[in-house]
This record gives sequence, structure tokens and C-alpha cells, in this order.
Amino acid sequence: MGIYRQKKSKFYWMSKTIAGRQYCKSTETDGKMRARAIYEEWVAQLKERIKNGETAMPPKENPPVKPQAHVTFRELAQRYIEFTAGRLKSAKNLSYTIKQLILIFRDKPLNLFKLADIEKLQNDAINRGLSVRSANGYMRIALTMFNKALEWELVDESVVKGLKRCKKLKGENRRLRYLSEEEAHRLVECCEPNLKPLVITALNTGMRRGEILGLTWNRVDLRNRVLLLDRTKNDERREIPISATLYKTLSAMVKNLKTDFVFYNPNTLKPWERLKVSWERAVMKAKLVDFHFHDLRHTFAVHRLVAWYREGADVNACLPLLATYLGHLNVTGTQESGGTGSGVVIRADGYILTNNHVVDHAKHVQVTLPDGRQFTGKVVGRDPKTDIAVVKIDAHDLPIVPMADGRIRRLRPACGKSSPEVLTAARSRAADPMR
Repeated sequence: MGIYRQKKSKFYWMSKTIAGRQYCKSTETDGKMRARAIYEEWVAQLKERIKNGETAMPPKENPPVKPQAHVTFRELAQRYIEFTAGRLKSAKNLSYTIKQLILIFRDKPLNLFKLADIEKLQNDAINRGLSVRSANGYMRIALTMFNKALEWELVDESVVKGLKRCKKLKGENRRLRYLSEEEAHRLVECCEPNLKPLVITALNTGMRRGEILGLTWNRVDLRNRVLLLDRTKNDERREIPISATLYKTLSAMVKNLKTDFVFYNPNTLKPWERLKVSWERAVMKAKLVDFHFHDLRHTFAVHRLVAWYREGADVNACLPLLATYLGHLNVTGTQESGGTGSGVVIRADGYILTNNHVVDHAKHVQVTLPDGRQFTGKVVGRDPKTDIAVVKIDAHDLPIVPMADGRIRRLRPACGKSSPEVLTAARSRAADPMR
């Protein structure tokens, strides 16, 4: 019979009939090529045993033990939280989401879950006012937990296959939010003393909040003006240049001999844990709308790319370097993070120029203007080869991007036959938003 798959096992099984008697055994591997090699060796040994008159080998091994039907979602959740605690850097945030799932599914047996349960999870999230992205996030985490339960043999494979048919909800909006130079200065001036240096660091380095809070003085090289990061999201060491503004900020800070952290709570001498109140107060005082701390990374990336463009550099050729600064594993992550995920107003009646990868596979996008107004824009033209797209929003008398050198470039009709003829020019922004 050869090798085959059993529904209740993740390994390949092998079967051979000799003299009217069937022999079965697990290969204890999920690799097909390896299973075939084990099968050939096993058949040779089996024939040799029978030839020598040995009958000790049982005709058939016991089938795999079926998962226990009484294992509940709460038990799986508790075990999964313990499993991820020492493996994932995001385990703390993940455990919070899992605890929310426990409140929903409680002690429901794993083998009783149906596709409708996961779909209801998505619908309930939307009905509670959460975004489509959040609803899909709940679904993704739940399916990941069931995949691990299958590996641990806590649930039937047929149950997991049924749950995997759940589809992502459509309509996830992509953020197009970053600060202008004037807004960046206003935000910094509105920050409290404990928050101000963190915001300046984020604006001038593009570092993640966790990387900033975990920064220690032995990773700050003021002499060579570079930050050395070794504890990053991707576990890859990277170096980030220190701008003039950041150098001035770090040089003015007094190092506490009792702690090596650069940004710390003076009461605990450990990194700040709760900055939400200070951040929201600064954003409100600066009159910014729908702006998150992570958007400071977008601001850094946009300003850096614009500066390179003004210097005459090829922006696409600079993306790998920007990806290194931001700590992305590839250029695609840099493009999607906001480095080129932004747009510029090119006509006062609502035409915006952006990159094609920002609006890829989308007919409508959510656009946030620097003044906080939000619009649902329609993609009216795109050109994947040049990575250019045009979005139209229902707005009038919009401020047009100022020209850097007085020259205007005309877009070719590559954006599509139905796209309007639009004009564009380089943005006049500095590399250092705080300069």
C-alpha cells in the first residue's frame, strides 16, 4: 500500500501486505521524501524478519490517540499564554487579546467549535465599534491558537480545517498620517518634560516606542553620532545616525549613575510604562487629530525620503537604506509603513498623488489631511510600473504642495485612460523635521 496520511495524525503512515497479512506503522515524520526512505527500509526489515521466521512484529499498531473531547478553550488559552510568554516579544499584548477571547468563548470544548463561531467573533467586534482590522486580528489570533492545539493533539483536524475557511473581512483602511514640519515643532513644544525627548528621538530616528524606551547609554555613541540597537523587533542589530537636533537633545540630558536607561521613570529608575495620558494631552494641546505615537515613524520616513529627493537622489534606490534605519526586513515593509505610504495634494479640487503600492488592490482608501479632516478617496488612476497612483477626494480649495525649484513635471497618461491630467512637483521639506 505504501505511505499515506491519516486524518488524526500529522505524520505519514506506511502499510505493507505480505502473504495476505497487513502490517502498518507510523513513519514519525511529516516529510514525504523522508517517509518514503523510512518505508523502504522498514519493508526490507519486515521481509527479513518474516524470512527468518520471526513473528514478534505486530500486524498493526494502535491508531493515534484521539484528542480529548473535554479540552476547553479556556484551558487552551491558558496553555498558549504560557507557551508564548518566553518566545514572543509581543506576548504581553497578545495575552491581553487572548483574555478577551476567554471572556467570549469561556469553557466551550474545542471539538465543538464551528466556522460560525469565528465569523460571529468578527461580527461582534464590528458591532462593538471596533475597526475591520481589529476584527480580523481577533480571527487571526484565534486560528493561530487552534493550529497550535492541533499540533498539541488537543483538537480534531477536521475542526481546524472547518475554522480555516473563515475569510478576512474586507475594508481595512490604510493610514496616510504624518506631520508637517510646522506640526512637528508644535507637537514638541506641547510635550511635557518627560515626553519631549522621546518625541524628538522618534521624529529624528524613526525608532519604535519600545526601542526608544529600552535604549541604554552604552548604545549611544555621541562621539561618532550613532545609535547602536541590538534588541530590536526583528532581533537584528542596526545603526541609526544621530541628527543635529537629536545630538543637542541627548547632550543636554544628565546621565543617572543609578540606571543605564536613557529615558526612565525617576521614581522606579526603569523605563516609562504609562505615557498614554501625557501623549494624549500633548496631541490635544497641539490640535492634532487621529495621530498615534507610531505615526512619528511615518513622519521620519517621509521627511527623510523628501530630503533625499531634494538632493537629487533616486528615492527607490534609497529605500534599502531607509529600511535599515527603520528596522524592516525588506523594502516592502518600508513602503507600507509610511515611508512612501503618503500622498501630496496636486490639485486644489481634491486630486492627490501617491504610490501605487499604497492603494494596491483597493478601489477606495481612507485619506487624512494634515488638518485632521478625513475623506474616503477613490483611486482614479494607477501605474504599477512606475509605482504611481492618483486618488480623488471630495474636497475643494486644498493647499497645493509648494514647488522646490520652480519646475513642474507633467505626469504621463500611464496612470490610466480615465485618469485626469495632473501636475506635480517635489515637496519642499527638510530631512530633519525638528531642524
